[in-house]
Amino acid sequence: MSAAVAKKDVVVIDREGIREVNRKGFGFAGLNLPFFGGEDVKQIDGKVAAVSSNRDGGYVLLLEDGATWSQNDANNSIVMSPRRGDKVVIKRGALGSYYVSVAGQPGVKFLRTR
Repeated sequence: MSAAVAKKDVVVIDREGIREVNRKGFGFAGLNLPFFGGEDVKQIDGKVAAVSSNRDGGYVLLLEDGATWSQNDANNSIVMSPRRGDKVVIKRGALGSYYVSVAGQPGVKFLRTR
């Protein structure tokens, strides 16, 4: 086993490492690894690093951790425009959807793009 780890044929990861992978992969299909002892992440918190617009006129949020989320719900909008430093809460919804709440406002559907 030690030889396989040294050759990087086998990689050992602890529970905290799995939590970090699950958190960084939140929003991407297939990257949650609860079957390896990780927790099913249902929500993450972050801060807005930059704001732009998508081609549909919705917001695109770059978070401080490097994740990019694009608004994909034309029927609902964020009342107060997001600004750098605003706190965001992203929750998993039904059927693979995600809701982003900016600065305590009601959540709006977003899609993880990067």
